[in-house]
Amino acid sequence: MGKVIAVTSGKGGTGKSTLAVNCGMALSLLKNRVLLIDTDAGLRALDIMLGISDRVVYDLADILSGRCEPAKAIVKTPWGRLSLLPAPVVEDECDSAEALSELCKQLRQCFDFIFLDSPAGMGKWARAAAAAADQAILVVTPDPVCIRDADRMAGHVLSRHVDDIRLVINRVQPNILRKKLDGGLDVIIDAASVQLIGIVPEDRQISLAAYDGKPVVQTLHTRGGAAEAYCNIARRLCGEDVPLMDI
Repeated sequence: MGKVIAVTSGKGGTGKSTLAVNCGMALSLLKNRVLLIDTDAGLRALDIMLGISDRVVYDLADILSGRCEPAKAIVKTPWGRLSLLPAPVVEDECDSAEALSELCKQLRQCFDFIFLDSPAGMGKWARAAAAAADQAILVVTPDPVCIRDADRMAGHVLSRHVDDIRLVINRVQPNILRKKLDGGLDVIIDAASVQLIGIVPEDRQISLAAYDGKPVVQTLHTRGGAAEAYCNIARRLCGEDVPLMDI
C-alpha cells in the first residue's frame, strides 16, 4: 500500500511544486515507485518542470470524469521510477474534487509514494488533496506573509483532514534571515505548530534545472544546496534519521 502525501502552501511562490518534483525524484532513486499528481487545474506546471509536455494526452479531469482509465493518463518520465498525472489546462474541466480520494485508493496499489501537488491557498482542491492524503507537507518561505499563512493552513485546513502534518521551510537565505527575522526559523516553526521535516536553502540551480525541464536532484550523492536538502527530506519520508543541513 502506497503512501499519499499532499504538498501544500498558504500562498503561491513557496516552491511546493519544485519540492514535489525533487522529493519524488529522490524517492525514485531510492528504488520507490513514485507518482506525482498535479491537482492545480488551470495552472499545471509539473509537465513543464519534467520536460514531458509533448507527451501529455489525457489528464486528471479525463480520469475523474470517466473519459479514460488512469493508465492512459499517467505519463512515465525519463527520470527512473517517477511518473506524472497532469492537471487539466482548463480549470472548469475538473470539478470532481470529491473523487480524488477514491482515485488515490486505487493508485496506492501501484505506487509506493503518491504526491498530490495541490493549489496554494484554502480552496476546494487544497482541501480535497488534504482529505485524500495520509500525510501533508506544508511548504513555507521565511517571510511575514507566509508565516501567517502557515498558521492558518495548518490550523484551519490541514488539521481538519490529516493528522500527520510536516513543515518544510524553503528558499532560506541565512544572511537575510538573520537581519530580518528575530528568532530565526523557530518563529516559523512555532507559528505553524507542526513538526519540521526539512530546511531547503535558496539555490539558483533550481531555476537552471527548470529551464532544462529536469529535476535538480539527479543523484543521491549530491553535497550542498537544495538537491541535498530534497534528498534528505526523501530519506526522512522513508523513515531514516537524517540530521538537518547546516546552512
